[in-house]
Amino acid sequence: QRRYVELGEIYFSQKSYNAAIPYYKRLVKAKKINDQYLIRLGLCYYYTRKIAEASKVFSFLDKNDKLTDSLRLVYFDILKQSG
Repeated sequence: QRRYVELGEIYFSQKSYNAAIPYYKRLVKAKKINDQYLIRLGLCYYYTRKIAEASKVFSFLDKNDKLTDSLRLVYFDILKQSG
């Protein structure tokens, strides 16, 4: 699990969002993820224009009151794009 975190973080910091997605997804499936990594998964989806997936992640974060003001703006943009 630690290796997934490391690789996800490396790819995310390099703005290689498509490459980071599988590592964050594995952490989510293994239920070994904290809010920061879930947020990053949502942002990876958003930056790669995978709006349906981003919407699911941000909806979950919103329901659990985990969105900061800046992330709420991203979520509003996602909702706008998804109609």
